[in-house]
Amino acid sequence: MASIRCFDSFNTNLTASEWSSARKKKTIYNEIQKNVYNFATANPVKKNGKEYNKNTKVNSTCDISSGYIEYAESYLAMNEVSEGAALCNPAPVHDSQAVIMETCSTACSNTFDSGFQDTGGDGGVGQNVVISGVEIDNSKLAVYDEVAEISLRNLDTNANRNNEFFDFPGPFTIPAGQIECITQMGTGAFRYRNATFMGEFDIGVNTNPIVVFQFSQDGINWYSDGNTAALFDPNPPSTLRQFCLQRSNVPTLWIGLYYVTPATVNRIQLVLTKN
Repeated sequence: MASIRCFDSFNTNLTASEWSSARKKKTIYNEIQKNVYNFATANPVKKNGKEYNKNTKVNSTCDISSGYIEYAESYLAMNEVSEGAALCNPAPVHDSQAVIMETCSTACSNTFDSGFQDTGGDGGVGQNVVISGVEIDNSKLAVYDEVAEISLRNLDTNANRNNEFFDFPGPFTIPAGQIECITQMGTGAFRYRNATFMGEFDIGVNTNPIVVFQFSQDGINWYSDGNTAALFDPNPPSTLRQFCLQRSNVPTLWIGLYYVTPATVNRIQLVLTKN
């Protein structure tokens, strides 16, 4: 029945045994502390020749408010003094909302006043902000983190980089076995993902132009997937043939057009896109 309460309490619910133990520890600690203060020793001699608390030894020059003692006959005795000190000298706790608010207000004021935050990259112009009870230099509210800014710019580039366009006007003749329009895809946040070659041949002389998309990681060794460009006559019957070769998520740094057979080129165009 002792554990049943009719209302909540913030106090620790102790049994009679726990209460007596705590009382004992506080008494032991207080007695040692008073003896040290009054007699410069924790073990004064009684009139009958016996020592007080002879199971413990304390440095008389030390403050024992922390419960530290030099010697004890047992861990039990040592813990009783230590726990008694904790019971007699509890750690202070801020339980006042006003105190907490004042502390935080002072900390914020000191932070802004000392210029802890950066003043920004463009003249240190900040937004007008008012915090009750705190004097703020508004120009110090423009937080600028150079590393974060670089990351944000890279994110923006990844999402919104503009397409790049290359034009190779003709006419010109390309012999068989040659790689043309060699271009880098870029690196890091500035890397393009997709590439499209568009072009127009004149088959009046070189009647069977064959081109394939080429890939390279070092710009020296080149490879192809073997898929040739399909040719389209824009105004049949004519000697013109147009083509479009497109690749998505290009994994290599370099790209190019490989001419399997000789070709007469009117124009070649290349478009690089991020998305």
